Amino acid sequence: MREPILDEAAVQGGACRAERRGLCGARTCGRGPLELIALLASKGADVKAVNAEGWTPLHLAARAGKVDRAQALLQAGADVAAANKQVRRRRRERRDGSGADILRRGSADGGHADSCCRAAQGNTALHLAAINSHVPVIKLLRQHGASADAKNADGRTPADCAKEDAVRAAVLEAAL
Repeated sequence: MREPILDEAAVQGGACRAERRGLCGARTCGRGPLELIALLASKGADVKAVNAEGWTPLHLAARAGKVDRAQALLQAGADVAAANKQVRRRRRERRDGSGADILRRGSADGGHADSCCRAAQGNTALHLAAINSHVPVIKLLRQHGASADAKNADGRTPADCAKEDAVRAAVLEAAL
């Protein structure tokens, strides 16, 4: 599988894969990340491309809370309904000696919803924005048609993944 040119560095700021390959000029083409996203999209970069873990640039922007980058990606045609494919599970022996799949991350409340959502396959950008409490990104995604009813592989909606009531309310609020 070919790696996308619009990678995490381009979405979150910094040198993108195109720059590292000499496909554009000086550091971020002399422009900021927003202009870089627009430039790469205008040159044919696939804003819907996925990396090895199944993440699109929109997933990365939503996870990082970069509303301006998410907006630029949506304007360039990013798929608001795309679901990732990454599973962040690992094996660890229980104290009783039996093997069990556990999740890498937990939280103070026992980590159930948070860690399950972080590890699940099938998270949309809205799931990731909700997991990370990025309300401005949530509102933007909802305005662009992101479904609050989308379920990940664990059957959880973005609202199920939210850790705070205000975030859950933003997810459930009807798109304007």
